[in-house]
Amino acid sequence: MKYTNGILRSFFGRRVSLETKQENLQIFGYHKIIQIDYVDIIDISIISGLVSDVIKIYTTTGMNEIPSLSSNKANTIKDDIVESTKKQISKIINKEKSLNKISSSIHALLNIEKYIAQSDIRYLLNKLPDIGQYLSHPFFDISYLNKDARKSLSILKDLQSGDSSYLIQKNEEFIKRYQIKYSDLFNTIEKYPLSDEQVRACLVDEDRNLIVAAAGSGKTSTIIAKVVYIITSKLAKPEEILILAYNKAVQIELKKRLGEVSKKVSIPKAPSNIMTYHGFGIDVISSCANKKSAVSEFATASKLRANVLFKNLIRDLCDENDDFHKKWQEYISIANSPLPDYTDIDDEESYTLLLKQYGAKYSSINKSKTLVFPTLNNAEVKSIEELRIYNWLILNGVNFQYEVRYEHDTATRDYRQYFPDFYYPDVKLYHEHFALNSEGQPPKFMENYLPGVEWKRALHKNHSTKCIESYSFEFNNGDVFKN
Repeated sequence: MKYTNGILRSFFGRRVSLETKQENLQIFGYHKIIQIDYVDIIDISIISGLVSDVIKIYTTTGMNEIPSLSSNKANTIKDDIVESTKKQISKIINKEKSLNKISSSIHALLNIEKYIAQSDIRYLLNKLPDIGQYLSHPFFDISYLNKDARKSLSILKDLQSGDSSYLIQKNEEFIKRYQIKYSDLFNTIEKYPLSDEQVRACLVDEDRNLIVAAAGSGKTSTIIAKVVYIITSKLAKPEEILILAYNKAVQIELKKRLGEVSKKVSIPKAPSNIMTYHGFGIDVISSCANKKSAVSEFATASKLRANVLFKNLIRDLCDENDDFHKKWQEYISIANSPLPDYTDIDDEESYTLLLKQYGAKYSSINKSKTLVFPTLNNAEVKSIEELRIYNWLILNGVNFQYEVRYEHDTATRDYRQYFPDFYYPDVKLYHEHFALNSEGQPPKFMENYLPGVEWKRALHKNHSTKCIESYSFEFNNGDVFKN
């Protein structure tokens, strides 16, 4: 397929085109033709921008960009390149005559005495002669192989899945064996023996591990035991281990306890790379810049000083950047606090209390009855959601009126004169915001709300006046202003 980033979008970047040919990917627009073999592509990402998107194609030798694309076109091109890469890899593998031998080699390689992570599988596959680089390719997909090849490499189908039964079984067997093998270490390294969960945290060696633990449950003990196990079992040398802590106190404690433990269990030495996240960040920056970086004043400031610094920062950004100024105004006037959950409110009294908690005051016009919120232009509205809509309309320069009298008389024995929530005079359009959920139901304390909704809808239908509607549930799912 042939693609181009288009004349209009190329005003914001280079004019580039590309073609996904059967044998390779070709890119035009850099004063030369760039040819990329599909098997050399190791990753593709889309970077979204304000005006357009950029595709970044990472290869074994570098990176190429396709700028100034629409979001739809960027995703289409990415999908096409990935599809072409999978087909090319499968075409090469399908020609291999000794797939059964390769399958046996994979089984043998996976029987090594260690916990097997996904990265281990890629490394092992990559070591297979001739075909290993294709089997370990990030875009290898066994479903693209022919029937005979899929049968020969059936183990790979299981290994490629996130919940490989083969790997789960192998790793569980490993954990049981090594829990016994290193039982002396896990039982004596700290004052009390490690629990089964702590031991498991030490032995599981996935590429990424998330362990959720409550305060006082033994996180530090587990880290110390894991470090000693890694060194003792020769999975890594002390200098190859980095330990990061959130604060200085934990860093100091880890250094002290690992120093004491290293003498107790006779490991060569304790890891020296024990740092706070800030300390590690400064070390990386200093290494790159070849000079020691200063710590941000924000990081060391008191709460009062940090507040002043933050206000000054916001003021300067507002002065320098009109777009930021607009977004900041939107934030503080529309989204600076979470919306209340009305589902737990049982009666009008509870609702009144909630409105007061959110800053509502009794109207200066009618002090005894109506709670209102002040808007950006010092008008008054009757609900939190109406306040956000009102302020959003102001910030976006929309000409509107709030609760203007409906153009037809509507007062009857049962209903007063109708005053719609919003009116847009430039297009003669009314706007009602209804407190309804996605099922069209109001909060339970609004007992007689739905008949009023239907009455308003009937008025517009009978008088042929235009009215749009917005709803409370649109605030909850974040779509109200987009809609």
